[in-house]
Amino acid sequence: VQEQSKKPKRKGFLGIFGKKEGTKPTTTTTTLRSSNRNMVNEQKAQSRRLSEQADSLAARNAELNRQLQGLICQIEKKVQSDLQNRESEITAMRKKSFMQIGGLMGFVLLLLVISYIIIHRDAKNIKRYKRKTTDLIEQLEQSVQQNEVLITSRKKAVHTITHELRTPLTAITGYTELLRKECNSGNNGQYIRNILQSSDRMRDMLNTLLDFFRLDNGK
Repeated sequence: VQEQSKKPKRKGFLGIFGKKEGTKPTTTTTTLRSSNRNMVNEQKAQSRRLSEQADSLAARNAELNRQLQGLICQIEKKVQSDLQNRESEITAMRKKSFMQIGGLMGFVLLLLVISYIIIHRDAKNIKRYKRKTTDLIEQLEQSVQQNEVLITSRKKAVHTITHELRTPLTAITGYTELLRKECNSGNNGQYIRNILQSSDRMRDMLNTLLDFFRLDNGK
């Protein structure tokens, strides 16, 4: 319990004109002043501690900011590296795709060239075969015509020779009959000569016919 400080008394008449007595500090006042000083000192110490803590927090904040900046830089570098790697992979894949497409196009072009060469060669072979076939057909037609002409000529020759053979054969037959009837006649020699002439003519005709058939057979 704090005690109240006593009021100072005035000296003199009725206390009006007297001087006031000096106020002496009491124990309570001294205690309050000491408490105030302690509180001030404690507040100062607390302020120092708060300032030190603030400085420590600022330093930690700066360190955290530095670490955060470093982490951000690392993340950015990682992202940049990943992007560069991805871009490099995409570029490599693009080059590989271009090479594959180029190789495929080259292979297709080579197949087209080979196909063109084969088709062109086959077309030339077909054209040459057609030309040979046409020539062979023409030769066959000419051969058929020649054979027809030859057959016609042979028929005519056989017909002519047949008619020509009838005359000497008739003569031989007639002279033979005459010889048979006139065996004792003096004309036998003439008949015999005529028979010989007719025989020679027939032999010549037969030889001619034989030569003609040999010529027809290519001998």
